[in-house]
Amino acid sequence: IGANTVGSLVASAWGMTLDSVEYAPIGYGSYHWYASGGGSRWLVTADVADQRPLAAAYELTHRLGEQFGFVRSPLAQRGGGLVLESDGWLITVWPWIGGRSGAFGDRQSPGDVAAIAGCLRQLHDYAEIPSAVELIEEWDIPGRAMLVEALGDNAGGENTGPYAAEMEDRIAANRSRLLDMLARFDDLAARVRDETQLVITHGEPHVANVVHSEAGPVLIDWDTVRWAPRERDLWWLPGESWRKAYGPDQPISEQAIEMYRLR
Repeated sequence: IGANTVGSLVASAWGMTLDSVEYAPIGYGSYHWYASGGGSRWLVTADVADQRPLAAAYELTHRLGEQFGFVRSPLAQRGGGLVLESDGWLITVWPWIGGRSGAFGDRQSPGDVAAIAGCLRQLHDYAEIPSAVELIEEWDIPGRAMLVEALGDNAGGENTGPYAAEMEDRIAANRSRLLDMLARFDDLAARVRDETQLVITHGEPHVANVVHSEAGPVLIDWDTVRWAPRERDLWWLPGESWRKAYGPDQPISEQAIEMYRLR
């Protein structure tokens, strides 16, 4: 999908007068464009229309954005919808957030971590929206079926990609460890599923998904929002300083932390 097509769709559906639309080679899993007009800027995102419940995720995000300033939510179209479907693409428009952010894996200061923990506590405590079935934790490992197949006795021989042979060697060399990890995950998931409360979670509140604005941290990339144990978010926070900011009154399941880290 090209910039001109994106610009035309956005201008029509969102009623915007755009001066420029420029492809932005950022992020993972989606395509992005910088759009500007009349002195304002936006980020436009296009996702392939697949089985992910994007529409439901963004509807929930929009409702959360009405409650919390740390939620960057999608802008509504003139007709009220949040997601525009066109030729197999799902188009959304997001407000531009000015501030400081980092790259995945960057170190975070204790102050930044504490600020994010405070936002997550508010999110997890918010219980005014009933859970949606399609947005409840799925309790599994993405791509597990392919991994299990690769660990089988008949694995290998058919993959011809440039990394296939090396990957097969690595899987074979670590087969016992991987099987132990899968078994440990299953054991932890069974316990966590029965013992923890489901709350609204962002899913990936790592350093690259936070913009520290003048008003405080803003969480972006809400396609991963789900009802899940709070530890789905908390395991991303480094160190131990976040626990005090999150609140000592809330017991944290170390088994759930381990489960999500292992996944």
